[in-house]
Amino acid sequence: MINFSMFQRKTVIWTLIAVAFLGGIVYFSFLRKPKTEYNTAEVKRGDLKETISVSGTLKANDTISLNFENTGRVKSVDARVGQKVGKGDVIGYLDDINLQLAVDQAKANLNKARADAGANYDAIHSAEVEADNAEKYLDDTKSLNKKNITAAGQKVSDTKNYYEDAQEYYDKVKDENGADSATTKLARLTLDTAEANYEQAKDALDVADQTADLAETSAENKLDTAEAALDAAESNYVKAAKDATVAAYEAAYETALVNLGKAVLRAPANGIIKEVNYKVGEVIGATATDAFAKMISYDFVLEAKVPESDIAKIKVGQNAEVVFDAFEADEKFGATIVSVDPSATVVQDVVDYVVKLAMESDDTRFKDGISADLDILVAQKSGVLTIPERAVKESNGKKIVQVLENGKPADREVKTGMKGDEGMVEIAGGLKEGEQVVTSAK
Repeated sequence: MINFSMFQRKTVIWTLIAVAFLGGIVYFSFLRKPKTEYNTAEVKRGDLKETISVSGTLKANDTISLNFENTGRVKSVDARVGQKVGKGDVIGYLDDINLQLAVDQAKANLNKARADAGANYDAIHSAEVEADNAEKYLDDTKSLNKKNITAAGQKVSDTKNYYEDAQEYYDKVKDENGADSATTKLARLTLDTAEANYEQAKDALDVADQTADLAETSAENKLDTAEAALDAAESNYVKAAKDATVAAYEAAYETALVNLGKAVLRAPANGIIKEVNYKVGEVIGATATDAFAKMISYDFVLEAKVPESDIAKIKVGQNAEVVFDAFEADEKFGATIVSVDPSATVVQDVVDYVVKLAMESDDTRFKDGISADLDILVAQKSGVLTIPERAVKESNGKKIVQVLENGKPADREVKTGMKGDEGMVEIAGGLKEGEQVVTSAK
């Protein structure tokens, strides 16, 4: 009996232990609520930028069409095919007899109106401003010419050094491998390219020198004209206040001068004349389809195609960071958008727009047709609050984030602003710097 009772007690004890153990398993496995862990991000103040990434191709010797702004009969053709021209060089003239007569008539009408009205103090002030601006323009022109000539001279020096290195390499491989070896022929091709670049650089320097002389002469003439206009405005017979009649004749005179200036066609850039399509005496009509002339620019242009989903953000003057496939990945170049084609190009139902960018610097390694990756900066802000965009949810038309307060998430309405790269978004209201927002939970 005694042994049986002890056996019973042990059985009961072990049964209770087993029940407690199984109860603990059930509790911890099924009944106890698991603790939630939150991944958070700190609200930080910093810089935000938005870029559009596209690919492009470097274009050399881009063709530019040259056209008069007015119609008329060709008076002279001052450029020929193959001629090197500098920016501002005269390409041709239209017959300007009637335009000159219009200027003379407008000038006579203006003088009479001034004489009738008396002294024109506003005109004197305008003439003073024009003279000051003309003097500043001359100074700026000289400064710019100096920079352009220095840059062109540096390019001559760089291409010369490259040419000399190529010559030295060619002589070496020729001596080592013979004139007919593949290595020597490749070295010869490199030497020919280097020589061509060197010659082109020297030509560009010559054009820069010529352009500088023409630009300074033009600026000096502009200053002389402005000073003469000031003297005329200060003359004794121009004394009365400006009235509507004088204003009208001034506008007519300015218009006549502008129209006379349009009878001259000048080169918009440095380059070489590719074709001339008109002769002296021929008439350029309003419906003419051929350009008066075409020229090939010496400058490289980067051409990119932007999809229609992004084109609304693209504007002339925006900057881009450029990486060429042919160079090291960490070697970056700057470029600026100079034109956005208003017409779309459609290829296999894909709509793109051609955007052209001017390189901010030149490089002797640039070649026509090399491809590039561009990051166009379309927007940027400095010193704004930012959080990951994935932390923002929408509920009933409101932007909501969860802010961790005392270890628990609390909903907070926020106002968002600019969306930037790398999934970041601007917070314009609702959060403070240093707060923690929930990005995910587990």
